[in-house]
Amino acid sequence: MSEDSVKRLETISKSENYKQIKEMVKTTNLNAIYFNAWEHDDESDPIISIIYEIVNKFDLLDSTKRIGTGSFVENLKSLVSLLTLGSVNIGALIQETDIATSIRLKDEIKNALSETLNDIINENCDKLVIFIDELDRCKPDYAINLLERIHHYLNDERVVIVLSTNINELMHTISSMYGNEFSSEKYLDKFIDERLFLPAIPLDYYLRTFDTNIRVGDSNWLSIVVTHFIKKYKLEMREIVRYMGCMRHFEKYITEIQPFDHHMRIVNNIFIPYIVGLYTAIPTKYNEFKNGNGYDELKNFIMSNKSIIRLCKRCFYNNDGIDDASMFFDLKRYYDLIFNEKDAIASIKIENYEVHKDSFKHLDDNISLLGDIAEFQNMKIEESDKL
Repeated sequence: MSEDSVKRLETISKSENYKQIKEMVKTTNLNAIYFNAWEHDDESDPIISIIYEIVNKFDLLDSTKRIGTGSFVENLKSLVSLLTLGSVNIGALIQETDIATSIRLKDEIKNALSETLNDIINENCDKLVIFIDELDRCKPDYAINLLERIHHYLNDERVVIVLSTNINELMHTISSMYGNEFSSEKYLDKFIDERLFLPAIPLDYYLRTFDTNIRVGDSNWLSIVVTHFIKKYKLEMREIVRYMGCMRHFEKYITEIQPFDHHMRIVNNIFIPYIVGLYTAIPTKYNEFKNGNGYDELKNFIMSNKSIIRLCKRCFYNNDGIDDASMFFDLKRYYDLIFNEKDAIASIKIENYEVHKDSFKHLDDNISLLGDIAEFQNMKIEESDKL
């Protein structure tokens, strides 16, 4: 954490409001649940999804627990039934004769939810904190529906809602629904009482949370290439999670098994981390690279880091005394041999080594693994739980 961030945290910890919070925590029985909104955005009603998470969190349907029997179950059934009926958009144009029915339905939902919360909170805590995460990743209609529903139905002083989100992305989501002329910031003010902006986590600290030896500032080749890719393409935390999750599949092989042909070291230490980075963060450039149209992007990536230029030279020539122009000339020939199907050349010679097109099964095998780990694009990876 940067020195400025530490000073800010020290200032906050000494503030009167913070002291009041500490005292409240000491005297209040708090409990909390985590709700990943993105995992539920294919469901019809956010309130049902949140209640489901609460029930699972406290194991409330366990027949051995007093709350899991009798009135609680009946209240829960009634709430879900009413919410299912209440999924109609009250704000839409409706017949005048339906207005009274709609109002009664909203009141019934509020009462049923209040009864359910009474059972849950009275049994488990004084205040319930609901952490809602990944809201900015949700479908626009679900994100807005969630905000509206918790605003109308979870307006209970015993319940604290904490939204963890990229506020700029969330405002963009709102604008995509209502148009750019709509004030998304004012709209959010209806739901958010206090805002706390968290400082960015330095990359070196963040990488330490992953089960990997890749570190900022380390002199090993893989660390140099991977960290440079993250910085150059300004990967966000979610993209880094996917990238590092994929790289774990290759790291042990790359670092422990170096091929006899030193030309293949450029495959392990540059091509593979570069391709994996494109695959996880920039799919269009990944497709261009595999289709033989990605050399210029690769050259730009290598040119932007002197250590990677030296690495290329050592891979090709076993020393870094060759001039840059010669190295990039051979890199282009090398790239075309592997990826450019239009080029019918069967082999090339670099320094004193003959390199054949059909000798690159090693690279093909590694690239093909990317198809098997596509699940990393959508699955929740262990490291993301450490955020």
